[in-house]
Amino acid sequence: MGVETSSEAKNMFNIDFIKLDESNNSVGHTSTEDHACYGRITVDSFSEVFESPLCFWRKEQYEEQWRAAIARLMPCKSARTALLTAMYDPPTANFLTWWPVYREGTRVFVQNQLLFLDQLAVPFDIANISTIVQPRQTSDPDGRNISEWSCDLFDLNEFLRAER
Repeated sequence: MGVETSSEAKNMFNIDFIKLDESNNSVGHTSTEDHACYGRITVDSFSEVFESPLCFWRKEQYEEQWRAAIARLMPCKSARTALLTAMYDPPTANFLTWWPVYREGTRVFVQNQLLFLDQLAVPFDIANISTIVQPRQTSDPDGRNISEWSCDLFDLNEFLRAER
């Protein structure tokens, strides 16, 4: 469900929950779903709607994780973390959906991935999420480019400073 936005969205970052009109699946109206909610991530001119299950985490837990993960990037010139958008009970889940975030100086790079829990060397631990984010790669083993989006660190700082 990727949506390109106009150039007015340049140099920005945002991740939040949105309302979804169930009658026509368009963004902007209330959804009555109790088992999932919809969100949107925006990185520069890229914007995508995602669905977050509410079977393990509440909306507030997702929002707290996003803010804490972004805050961990600020003191380091080179750091990595991830924003979880589909969290399930780790001992019973096959995978989670996350957006790894890589800081390189004043630039931030964001990718979208599935995290297959059975491929981790150690059990998943939300408190140490940065330690399981692999170093940034820009191509897969076959040489194909990995989709990623970037923005300025200032934009993430503005996200943290905004009232939520």
